[in-house]
Amino acid sequence: MGLLGGWLSGRAIRAGWTSTLYRRIEFLALAIISWLVADTLGGSGFIAAFLAGMASGAMGRKVTEEEIILTEAEGSILSLAVFFIFGVVTATRLPAIGLSEVVYAVLSLTVIRMVPVAISLIGAGLHRETVLFLGWFGPRGLASVVLLLIAVEEAKGIPGLETIVLVVITTVLISIFAHGISAGPAGKWYSIIVDALPEDAPERMEVKELPVRQGFTATEGVLKNSR
Repeated sequence: MGLLGGWLSGRAIRAGWTSTLYRRIEFLALAIISWLVADTLGGSGFIAAFLAGMASGAMGRKVTEEEIILTEAEGSILSLAVFFIFGVVTATRLPAIGLSEVVYAVLSLTVIRMVPVAISLIGAGLHRETVLFLGWFGPRGLASVVLLLIAVEEAKGIPGLETIVLVVITTVLISIFAHGISAGPAGKWYSIIVDALPEDAPERMEVKELPVRQGFTATEGVLKNSR
C-alpha cells in the first residue's frame, strides 16, 4: 500500500492531477487504508501504517511543510479523542488501583524508562542534565493508551488482562500529572543549563526543521524536541 500510494501520489503531483487540499489529506488516507488492510489480514495496523509511510517515502514522495503542519493538527485532535476515551475507561477502575500498581507505575516512569534512555545516548556526548531531562520527558502516554484500548477490545478474557489495565491506567494517570506539572519548571531549568554550556556543546547545535533537513540524525531530533 505504501509503495503503490507513494507512486500514485508522485505521479498525480507531477501531472497536476491533484490539488493542494487533497495532497494534504492523502497521508491520513494512506495510513488508514494501510491499517484497515493489515487488520483485515490479521496483522498489526501500527506496523503497517509505519512501514507504509517508509515505503511511500522510498518512492520519492516529497513532504511539504504545509502537509506536516496539517498532519500534526490531525494527530493532535485524534490524540485528544484517545485520551477522552481513556478517561472514560479510567473512571470505572480507579477504586481497584492498589499500592502494587502505584509502585510499579513510579518505577516505570523513572528507572525502567530513564535507564534505557541513558544507555541509548551513550557516545552522543550529551551532558548529564540533558540525559536526565530526556529520560524524564521521553516517550510516554499515547502509545500505551492506544495499545491498552486495543487489548481491552480484542483480547477479552486473556489471563492477567485486568492487571495490565490497572498498571497502564495508573502509569499514564501519574504521568499526566507528574509531567504536566513539571514541564514548565523543568523547561526553565534546562534552558538555563543549556545557555551556560559552551558554544560547541551538542545541545547548542542548530537544528533545522525536519522537512528540509538532509542527513537528519536521531540525536539532533531528540534535542530539538527537548527545546
